[in-house]
Amino acid sequence: MEGIFQWLRNLAGYFVFLSVLDQLIPEKSYGRYIRLFAGLVMMLMVISPFTDRAGITEAIVRAFQEMEFQDEAGELKKEILGAERERLTRLIRQYESVIAGDIVRMAAENGYEVLDCRVTIGGDESEENFGKVREVILQVCTEAERNDGDAGVLQLRRKISSDYNLEESNVEIQITDR
Repeated sequence: MEGIFQWLRNLAGYFVFLSVLDQLIPEKSYGRYIRLFAGLVMMLMVISPFTDRAGITEAIVRAFQEMEFQDEAGELKKEILGAERERLTRLIRQYESVIAGDIVRMAAENGYEVLDCRVTIGGDESEENFGKVREVILQVCTEAERNDGDAGVLQLRRKISSDYNLEESNVEIQITDR
């Protein structure tokens, strides 16, 4: 009998709490959401004596904990994948920088002064050319004593394409005047 009185006291206290909450809310537009939530909680309170005896409460708590755990695991997985993508992007940018430095050195050895060097590396893991050099764009100006014209550019293009396993059409060399 004491359990029934405790249950009734809980319901009465809950209704008093809802009345106070309804008066404290500044905007009435939130009222319908609070009433929806309050109705769900009230339904749980009303059926709680029956669910406690049948052990349903523990099953509901376990199910809620499982859903919460799965949600947290999904969020953690997203964070890990995001961090992995960021790490991979940084690694590819560093790789591009190292290769650009190597190409600048090659151009200097062939008598060219490099104004700009851009290297593009495949960054999409699903593509066949992932991690491979896809394109080189090189802007150079020739030194004054160099007068071999296109032959020097062709030689440099072939050297770059063979060293990085590129088609010559993916190596663009632009010659500018000083």
